[in-house]
Amino acid sequence: MLQNYFLIAWRNLLRHKGYAFINILGLTVGLAANVFILLWVTDELSFDRFHANGDRIFQVLVNSEYPDGSIETYGATPAKLKAVIESQIPEVELATQYSMETELLVKHESNAFNESGIYADAALFEVFSFPIVSGDPTQPLTDIKSIAISENLAKKLFEKEDPIGKTLRMGESNELMVTSVFENIPQNSSLQFDFVIPFEAFVKENPWTQNWRSGGSKTAVMLKSADSRDAADQKLSGLIKSNCADCSTTPVLFPYLKSRLYSEFENGKNTGGRIQQVFLFGAVAILILVMACINFMNLSTARSANRSREVGVRKSIGAKKSDLVIQFMTESVLLSFIALLFAMGIVQMLLPFFNDITAKSIELDFTSPVFTFGILGVAAICGLLAGSYPAFVLSAFHPAKVLKRNTQASPETRCAKHLW
Repeated sequence: MLQNYFLIAWRNLLRHKGYAFINILGLTVGLAANVFILLWVTDELSFDRFHANGDRIFQVLVNSEYPDGSIETYGATPAKLKAVIESQIPEVELATQYSMETELLVKHESNAFNESGIYADAALFEVFSFPIVSGDPTQPLTDIKSIAISENLAKKLFEKEDPIGKTLRMGESNELMVTSVFENIPQNSSLQFDFVIPFEAFVKENPWTQNWRSGGSKTAVMLKSADSRDAADQKLSGLIKSNCADCSTTPVLFPYLKSRLYSEFENGKNTGGRIQQVFLFGAVAILILVMACINFMNLSTARSANRSREVGVRKSIGAKKSDLVIQFMTESVLLSFIALLFAMGIVQMLLPFFNDITAKSIELDFTSPVFTFGILGVAAICGLLAGSYPAFVLSAFHPAKVLKRNTQASPETRCAKHLW
């Protein structure tokens, strides 16, 4: 039966090519816009989700209170804070500290590139899921003169040679030995770097970071259990003031998985961030889809008079209203999936321009269940919504009235009346 519905729907589309073209064009534009928004929203929501212990990782933020009572929240913490956290907060399994991303000239023999990297301690690779692929994973950074580099940087500098044990010149004169190579950082990582230099080198180059009033580093912790956040937060809150009597800063824990989308604070309270853009674009996608469906409904309803005779004939030979509803819904769903094919072609063609505009590296990944079922679901919902109203309107025609009206309106009938 279902096969018969699709066969009739296909024949009807071929019989009315102009109508089918207009409807497919409208749905194609709407679906293409929705796919682009779906790709962007999915990419934003995927940031930092690859970390194996993501639910236990928290970034240490600092609430700085000013004399007027206002509070500023930021992620720069004193360099001494990590050691105090490890010694005084038993709920913390691991703590790591790292610098802001910095760009340095990395040189090996004749190969030289400006690369972005960070200063960090070895615990960075344990707290976050940045796997070591070459070298000792238990000691990725052996001493202050060591360095860990990404697979991409290793390939650029050494091509097919083993980089372990090789010497790199960083900046003007600093020479470091490669002790490990880590996997390329995923595009959906908030933290991006191609090399890691021991944090001790950063402290040596910037002694001011040892002051409790400074904010020279970022700190992240991995708790033994996500449920222990409140207990850890309570113990953490007074660590800076207990070591600096005249300091007005209070450290707090914030879920690392939210650090990208919920980055805005006002008086110590989170007020959102990029998540608002995600909601906005989601609303725009729904609006575009609704407009495409309304356009489909209008065209189908305007054409209802042309199909009234078909409905009358079908009902007169025993077709039920439910059969007609299914038939018309099948036609709209078929149109929707045809439009989806054209929409995916448009998306594939315009994706490089979309990536340039959004500064992303998004690809169409049909192996992803979320993406595949997402676009199929959008197409199915679009077809069902667009075809629902016309289907119920058309199927509600009364066969006797429809056939009588068509007969009276026919040229043959008018001619016969004139002759009599």
